[in-house]
Amino acid sequence: MYEGNLVICDQEQQYARNLLQMFARNRTSDIQMYLFHTLEEAERFAEQKKVHTLLIDHEYSLAQREKIPAEERFVLVKNRQDLLAENETGIFRYQSAEDIWFQMYHGPVLKQNKKKSTPEKPKEAERNKKTQKTEADHKKQKLREPETSAERRRSTPEVKAEKRRPKAPAGCGIREKGELIGVYSPIHRIGKTRFALELGKEFAKKEPVLYLNLEEYAGGSYYFPDQTGQNLADLLYYSRQEKGNLGLRISTMAGQDGSLDYILPMPYVQDMQEVSGEEWLRLFEQILENCIYQKVILDLGDSVDGLFQILEACHTVYTPYIDDELARAKLNQYSENLRKTGRERVLERTIQKKLKQR
Repeated sequence: MYEGNLVICDQEQQYARNLLQMFARNRTSDIQMYLFHTLEEAERFAEQKKVHTLLIDHEYSLAQREKIPAEERFVLVKNRQDLLAENETGIFRYQSAEDIWFQMYHGPVLKQNKKKSTPEKPKEAERNKKTQKTEADHKKQKLREPETSAERRRSTPEVKAEKRRPKAPAGCGIREKGELIGVYSPIHRIGKTRFALELGKEFAKKEPVLYLNLEEYAGGSYYFPDQTGQNLADLLYYSRQEKGNLGLRISTMAGQDGSLDYILPMPYVQDMQEVSGEEWLRLFEQILENCIYQKVILDLGDSVDGLFQILEACHTVYTPYIDDELARAKLNQYSENLRKTGRERVLERTIQKKLKQR
């Protein structure tokens, strides 16, 4: 069974998402798959994790493609004349996802426009041909052989993830693999969502960041022009099922604002109010453990259940405010509520940001 990870980097977003969905639907391996639409995001990922298999758009130049180190390198080409490097293999772009998958992990593939190697002698060629046939038969036999129960236990994704995951220090909890960044203010209509998005974009210049809006009325397409068709309610559904790779799901669902990834907010406030604080925390934990994001920006509203619990789980809380008498009164009341409920830690982690009055 094939293991490791597969990184897809393609500028045609809809094509890449469809390809990833078909791979996920048909795969029978433990390969973790990641989708990026910009070279910069793929580069940042490669700095943090080893890339086993890279499938990249030929529209990126040879010099750009070489910026992403990978054990195996496949390039989506449109014709046989496209130029490839010695360590790259071409795969024709316009064919079924099943054929692309088979060519990456079973062969054969395009070998066009590469520097010619020294031709083999007839006897060597025949000997190599036999060796390749024997290896291919051996791989097929391995795929057909049933696993024992012990082997199945050793090969489950959970066990593999546990082996790879470094042990976290005591008390690390939900922030083992990344940070929750909360943005909340008791003062309304001061530009909090715009501030949260700009904060996310700034963080995303250096590392992968996901933005989630948990407000009752998030503004829809005004803030989120990349309408992917699925929203936070769908992500919660997949989280509840606990099936498949949540990172893969997010890759196919996420919209993008520059380098910042986001999931569309829930369109109906009633749906959001039915989600418990514990369920929100489970979702955030799954994202931090199973996805590439180093920071998850939570744009929080008053209607979210377990608001103070969520704020406590955050590594940092940004509280925007404006300088007027009513705003200061609301801010003081909010701070007093935190103290009286024993949540002084939220205040210790809070950074207050003064915004210009609109």
